[in-house]
Amino acid sequence: MDQTFPDRSIKPFRTGRIPNYPVSGDQLLADTENRVQNHADILGCALFQSRNDILSTLAVLVQDEDYRAKFGKANSEPFAALAELPPESQAAAMKIAELAMNRLIEAMVGELAAGERALPGDYCVSYKLEAQLEKITGATANGVKLKKVDKCTILDANQSVLPASFNSWLQRFGKSSV
Repeated sequence: MDQTFPDRSIKPFRTGRIPNYPVSGDQLLADTENRVQNHADILGCALFQSRNDILSTLAVLVQDEDYRAKFGKANSEPFAALAELPPESQAAAMKIAELAMNRLIEAMVGELAAGERALPGDYCVSYKLEAQLEKITGATANGVKLKKVDKCTILDANQSVLPASFNSWLQRFGKSSV
């Protein structure tokens, strides 16, 4: 089976890879001491896998004119321009893209964990993030059958491990292949 990514036969940004998660479902259930952090790390792993998939797709869009054509004329113009630059300039542009996505992940984590944010009209908004662990109990033609086995609050008004997790995620999951 061809493991190359992205799949150049389809339009860019239509697929992503399943992350190599840092813990299994059985480990999530067994490690009660690190339960919240483990659930948060699964989220971080998925976010950085998405970042890496985007970076891989961007790199192929720069390198492959045929793949670029699948993205459409207007969307592909910046990549065509970048393809004309020397390799070191292309590498610098990719590094800027990587840093921008890292900053977006960090900002999103900070926004979720910031607590109440005032809105016009005497309102506030805050976020709650829960992870639900489900066991696959079977499969049918209509999809898999699932049974909820655990629910974990990663972030609410009283607690969040997310802001402190970002640097760990960057070290563990943020190694770019581009």
